[in-house]
Order: sequence, then structure tokens, then C-alpha cells
Amino acid sequence: MTLFEPLRDRLNNLLGPVPPLQVSDTICLADVCPFDSQMDGEDWEGWSRWCGVYTREEWEIIGHVRDAARYYETGEGSVSRFISLDDLVLTEFKGIWANSRGIPIDHTTDA
Repeated sequence: MTLFEPLRDRLNNLLGPVPPLQVSDTICLADVCPFDSQMDGEDWEGWSRWCGVYTREEWEIIGHVRDAARYYETGEGSVSRFISLDDLVLTEFKGIWANSRGIPIDHTTDA
């Protein structure tokens, strides 16, 4: 059970969507909060009622998930956009495997 399954179940019971929401949907739906809060204009009228669907703990977790995603997708934790994660893992694995067997690695063909 993930941290967001109770939230998913709560939203499915509240909204009754067809098809039912997935866990990833519940995280995306959090974006409705700031947009709905500002829907009536630039004057701050307070938080939307939609924001109250999420608990404080869920907001903190969503914030952490988004911060981590931002770090690894576009921040300092990201690899070059020209290198896929699969390529990086394969290259590392190849190097570890070869080094463990004393096989020299030719890096002239590395991207």
C-alpha cells in the first residue's frame, strides 16, 4: 500500500469518476488547488475548498515528491538530456562487470 492509496480511495468515493482515479491522478489533481484558489481574479480570497480534500501530511508528501522530481528531471541531480537513464545504467553496469573480471574497457566509442 502506498501513501497515496487512502487519498485515491477518498477521492474515488467523493467524486465517483469513471474510470476510477489512479494514484498518479491524485497527485496531478493537487494542481487544481492553486488554480481554483485564484479563479476569481488576482485578489486573494483564500484557499479553494478543493485544497481541503488533501490533508496537511498529503500536501507535505506531494511537495517532497515534486521537489525530488524537479531535482532529478531538471535540477542538479539530472543527467545530460542527451543521455537516457537506461544508457547510463547500462554503461555503469558494463564497466562494473568488466572491471570485476579484469577486462579493459575501450571508451573511444562512448557518447
